Amino acid sequence: MAYYSLPLLASAARTVSGSSASLSLVELNADSISVGVSVTAVAGTLPAMDVLVEWSFDNTEWYDTNDMVGTFQAVGQAIVTLPIRSPFIRIS
Repeated sequence: MAYYSLPLLASAARTVSGSSASLSLVELNADSISVGVSVTAVAGTLPAMDVLVEWSFDNTEWYDTNDMVGTFQAVGQAIVTLPIRSPFIRIS
């Protein structure tokens, strides 16, 4: 089984809500994907960041299936392995 490291979102300060660019999973020929998040710094009185995986069949309409990587309020890391639910993925 092959393993790929495909960055969805570059390391940078995040101060607003948003989504990563989409990634096509068609060429991977896999049945699951591992998504990792590394939070290296936080600031503010009550910092919080929810990291969700969204799926799409057409790279236009996106669906939230409650696949959550984690809620971060401090420096930390999380990795989840999920079944591939559609041809496209993004982080929100």
